[in-house]
Amino acid sequence: MNRPSSSRIGALIAAQRRAQRLRLRIAAATGAIVAVAATCLLGLSGWFITSAALAGVAGSAAVQAFNYMVPSATIRLLAILRTGARYIERVSGHEAALKALARLRPQLFDALASAPPARALALASGEASARLVQDVDAVQTLFVRLSAPWALGPAVSATLLAGLASPWAGALLLASMALCAAGALLIARRLAAPAGQAVQIAVGRLKDRLAALEAVSPELKAYGLDRWAATQAAEAAADLDRAQAALTQAGGWMAAWQAVVTGRRSRRWSPPPWARPCL
Repeated sequence: MNRPSSSRIGALIAAQRRAQRLRLRIAAATGAIVAVAATCLLGLSGWFITSAALAGVAGSAAVQAFNYMVPSATIRLLAILRTGARYIERVSGHEAALKALARLRPQLFDALASAPPARALALASGEASARLVQDVDAVQTLFVRLSAPWALGPAVSATLLAGLASPWAGALLLASMALCAAGALLIARRLAAPAGQAVQIAVGRLKDRLAALEAVSPELKAYGLDRWAATQAAEAAADLDRAQAALTQAGGWMAAWQAVVTGRRSRRWSPPPWARPCL
């Protein structure tokens, strides 16, 4: 599909990242605080439960001497810190994304409008609408998730701590995280990315087909071609349904892979904004 050059779009995104640098840094810092607080909360809770059980086994004297006020207060402090940092991260990240989105939409429209006539005319109305709505929404999601890599610090610390307890435990933890990342990347490239592109193409075709049929609806009614028009629209909608089904299936494979590697039930997966129909 024709589109403005990727280098120009990359330059627009980079400019907005520089403009929203402060908010993105706040989101990254609070995201790291969330991860650290969650890791400390998990470790302290485990220590507290184990220590309380050992004190109970040791007898009443150990129970009386056991100080449960400090760890319980620390647990509450970490929980509040995690909740507050998560709130600040979400607010800062979404504020940066929305401000960048407000500037990117007119810039992208200007890029489409100022393109050479051959390229601009090659874009159908539905395709251009899909680009203005879905591609920019994907960029918005990218801005929101820029703080995620900063949460990897506690994962490295957890690997080091597990290695201190047992080299095999540290190696197993590192191997499981690497395996999870490699499998998720493979699924995203082989299944999710082609399905997402297919959804974009199908949405553009459906919009263009509906706009064309709507423009000649009186003629279609006059010549008795309304059933043919409905069939044409249904075929375009069926293509979109198949593309969305493939994207949902890719998300299911991603969720299943994460559940297998991490050993827990994954959250319900929902398609990204650029995969949702905006008719």
